[in-house]
Amino acid sequence: MGTGRGRGRETWAKGKKLDLLESYKTLFFKDKSAMYAQATSAFINKWGYDLAPNNLPDPNKIYTVLDINTFGDGKQRTDEETRQSDFHHKLHEKIANWAHHRWH
Repeated sequence: MGTGRGRGRETWAKGKKLDLLESYKTLFFKDKSAMYAQATSAFINKWGYDLAPNNLPDPNKIYTVLDINTFGDGKQRTDEETRQSDFHHKLHEKIANWAHHRWH
């Protein structure tokens, strides 16, 4: 046969991100919704809202979650709340799709 790549796309979950997601495999088979929610929260707690899911974490960087309460009321706070919410929803969907295709 040819020497091309295997079927499908290369996974976005590699290295420490893959390790984190794989740690939820048992939960996936017990309660998929809980797995998606817990894995999403764990990802954000570990790497914050600034590490794009397709990027690998920089081992020399300390990732932190910005406390929304440090933003005063107004546009800056609203923008940050929207950014964090959008990131959370997109990551949750990405994790759900990944787990479904990986383990289903």
